[in-house]
Amino acid sequence: MPEVEQFFAEEGFAVVRPEQYSLAEQISMFRGAEVLAGFAGSALFTTMFAGPQRRIVIASRGYTARNEYLISAVRGGELHMFWGPPETEQPDRGWVWEAFQSDFDFDVDANADRLRRVIETGHG
Repeated sequence: MPEVEQFFAEEGFAVVRPEQYSLAEQISMFRGAEVLAGFAGSALFTTMFAGPQRRIVIASRGYTARNEYLISAVRGGELHMFWGPPETEQPDRGWVWEAFQSDFDFDVDANADRLRRVIETGHG
C-alpha cells in the first residue's frame, strides 16, 4: 500500500524492504530503531532480535496470526495494532485460508491522528 509507506516516510521513517538485506543487516537496522512500523507478517519477524521498541503493526482483520504479539510479549516494548477490512472476511464460525491471505484496505486518513499519537507518545 503506497499510501501507508508515504505516510510513514512523511513521519520520518525509513521505508525498507527487509528481504533485500542480510539477516545481520536487518537485525542491526531494527535493533537501532526506537519505533518500528510495518505490515503484519514475515517482514516484521526480525523484530524478535530487536529490543523493547514501540511496534506499530498494520494488519487485515482476516489475518489471525499473533506473531507480533508474541514477539512483543517476549522482547518487551509496546505493541500497537491497526486493523483494516479484508476483501475476504473470516467466517463467523471456523477459519479459511483465503481470508487469512486476503488483500485488505487500510484507511490512512482515518487513522492518521491515532498513528501520529502512537509514533510520538506511544498512546493512541
